[in-house]
Amino acid sequence: MYKVEIVTKQDALTEAALERRRRLEAERKQRIFDTKTRVMGLDLAALNAQVDERRSERQRDAQRDAAFAHAAHDTAVLLDVLDRETSALRRQQLREQNAFHQEQIRQRPAPSADPHPHEALDHVAALQRFDGEDERQRERKRLQAEQNRVWAQEQQYAKQQAREAERAREREAEALDAAIAAQQQLLSHAYESQRQQQQREQQALNAQLAVQRRAEEHAQREQQRQMERDEVERAINSALLTESAGRPTVTASGRAVRMDHYKGMTDAEIAEIARERDRQYAQQQQQQLAERRQQEEEAHQQNDLARGMALLHREQERLRRERSLETRRENERLAMEARQKRLAERSDLLVNREKDTYYTYWNQSSR
Repeated sequence: MYKVEIVTKQDALTEAALERRRRLEAERKQRIFDTKTRVMGLDLAALNAQVDERRSERQRDAQRDAAFAHAAHDTAVLLDVLDRETSALRRQQLREQNAFHQEQIRQRPAPSADPHPHEALDHVAALQRFDGEDERQRERKRLQAEQNRVWAQEQQYAKQQAREAERAREREAEALDAAIAAQQQLLSHAYESQRQQQQREQQALNAQLAVQRRAEEHAQREQQRQMERDEVERAINSALLTESAGRPTVTASGRAVRMDHYKGMTDAEIAEIARERDRQYAQQQQQQLAERRQQEEEAHQQNDLARGMALLHREQERLRRERSLETRRENERLAMEARQKRLAERSDLLVNREKDTYYTYWNQSSR
């Protein structure tokens, strides 16, 4: 049997997100390890592109969340309307059933007024009642009617209490939803304010680093030009090219030189050259140390920024999970209450519970 991996939509989205992160990381490494970018300064265009990309991503997330919220609200309104229609239809059916029962009761035939009903019966067991023996029949019927009225009032009162309790639960649910929505709005506003502040600080820091880098590069170029001018000056006015006074010697080319009296370099000049070399070496070491420190500081800033963004995303994910858990618990509670309500209404509709007073009026005749 071959093993086949089924790729779901969630797996595809996760793979796309991972691929996007890998691509961004590769682009970031390419910018960092690029010699031209590292020597000439920061890539403000790339940084601004990253800021714009993050802003557009957050806008897309906000639009998607708003669309989901609007769809959830429409679904809730539709369910409410359907629930109301179902309740109205159920009440109409109960009213029609009650009217049908009342009509059946009214259409029942009245007791026979024949003074000798026993003559038409075949046997004694078929006798229903004896006229003139039930002296409290009228009183018993009146009490039974009173008892039925009391039962009807109790059922109406119980239904009214159930409706009031349902309205109270609905008001509590609406208040809870409003509180949750207000809290979510406050959290969203705080998160957006913090994000904007962090973005402004990052842009200001990038601009400051760019200005500092340009100033350092300008100072380095000026120093290099000054060193080149000093080198040219030394090459022109150096003691190595200056001849001593004395009798010149004419060479084959017609130049007059005093090779035997060439002055050369003195010990002071050699020491000055050595000091200049040491100074240039120390300056180069300081410049390299400053560059390393600046690179380490930039790396620390990038790490702090990445850590802050990770913490922010983690907090946002935690808040989303908490809101989802609260919503699920609230939905479960409302579903349980609705189920209990349906069971209670069905029990009240199908079962007519008798009380002890109902049986006190039986077996009261003189028979």
